[in-house]
Amino acid sequence: MQNIKSVLNRLGGVHNHETLPTYADELMKELLICRERIGQGHNGIVYRLKIDGFPMVAKVGFIESFEIETQRFACSIGWGLPVYAAHLNVNLGIELDTEICPHCGPDWRTNVFGPQYEREDLYCWCDKVKDVLLMPEAISVPKTAVSDDDEILMYTAAKRIMDHAVKTMRHLPEIKTVMRYRGRYVFVDFGDPLFIETIFDE
Repeated sequence: MQNIKSVLNRLGGVHNHETLPTYADELMKELLICRERIGQGHNGIVYRLKIDGFPMVAKVGFIESFEIETQRFACSIGWGLPVYAAHLNVNLGIELDTEICPHCGPDWRTNVFGPQYEREDLYCWCDKVKDVLLMPEAISVPKTAVSDDDEILMYTAAKRIMDHAVKTMRHLPEIKTVMRYRGRYVFVDFGDPLFIETIFDE
């Protein structure tokens, strides 16, 4: 494994598949070899990566470019995590494709869609290229630990982020997850509230 800073320097930035450097897919797969699942949602999985003692997580699945740009804006105003690297349309190989797939993956992957969906009702994602977002790891915050004053600050910050996303990208993000990073609150999920049945619609 190369020095992590060197790897991130080579991966840095958002790329479309047409302009993705030829070595980037392999580097992403290399980074994800030593992974530990720490969370998941309908559109992907969050892994903790074990690289050079450098604390980092990877969100892997389906991520729109406007979600990445919204996170960057949130970071710029102190309410989001830094984006270390983000790549769209990455070929991660059969092992990760199967693990992320709700139809073909392990029970823990399918179960996130239950109880209303059985495995046979879920789409197969194995032949879909995935997106990867690398960022530092943050700490979960129980809702009971947030004071009334902090809630007011959060609502104000969330509105500012949503207004920016709507104005600049016509994107209304679903801001619902709050964590702590370096002693301050941050939002960590800026995706769309999307029904799984429509995820592959044109």
